[in-house]
Amino acid sequence: MEKLIEYGNIAKNYALQTGDNTYVFYEKEIRVNYLNNLKLETELRSALEKNELSLAYQPQVQVETRAIIASEALLRWNNENLGPVSPEQFIPVAERTDLIIPIGNWVLEEAIKQNKKWYDITNKKIVVAVNLSPIQFKRSDLPQIIKELLEKYQMPAELLEIEITEGILVENMEGTSLQLEKIKALGVKVAIDDFGTGYSSLKYLQNFNFDKLKIDREFIKDYPQHDTGSIAKTILNLAAQMDINVIAEGVETQEQFLFLKENHCQQIQGYYFHKPLSAKDFEMLLTEKITDRVD
Repeated sequence: MEKLIEYGNIAKNYALQTGDNTYVFYEKEIRVNYLNNLKLETELRSALEKNELSLAYQPQVQVETRAIIASEALLRWNNENLGPVSPEQFIPVAERTDLIIPIGNWVLEEAIKQNKKWYDITNKKIVVAVNLSPIQFKRSDLPQIIKELLEKYQMPAELLEIEITEGILVENMEGTSLQLEKIKALGVKVAIDDFGTGYSSLKYLQNFNFDKLKIDREFIKDYPQHDTGSIAKTILNLAAQMDINVIAEGVETQEQFLFLKENHCQQIQGYYFHKPLSAKDFEMLLTEKITDRVD
């Protein structure tokens, strides 16, 4: 009977961990996954205090000039007990437990602080892009947080870009619109991340004044061997009609780069030019102390 109750509780708690309205039958794998998730959550709760979090920066390149015009701040976690932990593993845990709010605020502050440092060193207007979680977007006063951080570090608002997913827009169009208007009023840029993989409603493209669409790597990675590039081309044509800039992520080959260039994609992000870099290496890149391209 004790085992039955134990297994029932594990199945229940594992179902809760998924965040969906679902049920789970107990299996041995469920116990392992549940305990792993529990350990991950326990370690993540002290990650900020232990300074285990860091940011990597992946350069974003202008297609025509091949100049670096921006970077995307990517969250990394290296735990003393677990070692390097993939964002695909810990971000869902952070969102489920609301740890994503303090972690997300830390990411914003760290990215702004670092980008202001680079601006002071180089005098180059390099934009830093920061991903926002739907939880963070809905449950915190983001416009005020962003405003205070920009003032604290005296960074021009035009050098910050926030990336949001399509799901945020669809869930609460009215509330999202108000938040975005306040953020845009600060002078901050707004981009749609992973465009084409979610709802892809054309209505919000009309309602919101976006600065950029980001084509998901799913529409690039198999070109030209197993993908004609038709979806990527459609997104580029749509964006051109609406006068919205486009950046393609996950670009790894010359064929992919040339295809995007021929179809008037303005910006590129991916291993064809640069992998994600530490803050130190990105600074060296900006000051032209390391090579311009990763082959």
